[in-house]
Amino acid sequence: MERQGFDIQRIALRGWQESLPDAEDRQEQEKTQYVLRTGLRGLLLPWLLGLLRSPLKMYAAICLAIRVSRQTDGRLLHHLVCVAEASRILRWTVRSRARHLHAHFGTNSAEIAMQMRVLGGPPFSFTVHGPEEFLAPLGLEDKVRRSAFVVAISSFGRSQLYLRTVAALWPKISRRSLRPGAEFSSGDTSTEVSDSRLVCVGRLCEAKGSYFSLMLSRNSNNAGVHIDLVLAGDGPCAQKSRKW
Repeated sequence: MERQGFDIQRIALRGWQESLPDAEDRQEQEKTQYVLRTGLRGLLLPWLLGLLRSPLKMYAAICLAIRVSRQTDGRLLHHLVCVAEASRILRWTVRSRARHLHAHFGTNSAEIAMQMRVLGGPPFSFTVHGPEEFLAPLGLEDKVRRSAFVVAISSFGRSQLYLRTVAALWPKISRRSLRPGAEFSSGDTSTEVSDSRLVCVGRLCEAKGSYFSLMLSRNSNNAGVHIDLVLAGDGPCAQKSRKW
């Protein structure tokens, strides 16, 4: 988007304190605003200001939080915190004169974007990656209904959104596969790689299907077909992966 001339404001709910080895990652970290860095105090003041300035909009946001809570997990406090987070981000987007807000994942981030719209923020859209959104869908139909558009990263993900929304909302949902940038294939490719080597780069967790790669490797080797499997990443399944 920036290469096409757009100004992009980066906002994340949480951050991390660890040092980053890659210079580009460090630059991104410096450009990003983090919602929860200042704790509860950083959320309370924007929420109170929003309540004083636009009580009707805040009332509508709280009613929406109650609605989503009843339809999904029943954790009302969690959804009220989303309203407070939306209040804080709204101040940032007003200052930057943001014209559109895009959220990655259809869980908390999409709910906050939806609440920002209720509070007077810009139109929003969101990307649904899955499978977390489908295992515990958090008000997906409300999010799709209030959004400008929704992106699913696979045909399967789009079909799951169709199952959870009325047909009138389907034109809002499109499929866009995630692809690496041009720089991904512009490096040195002269190194010879074995045809039997498979490389999986990503977080080691159930959602990424890490165990399927391990099962494929083990079953293939048991059948006499050698596969050199390389898992590049870390995560909650790292210890179990090493035991395989």
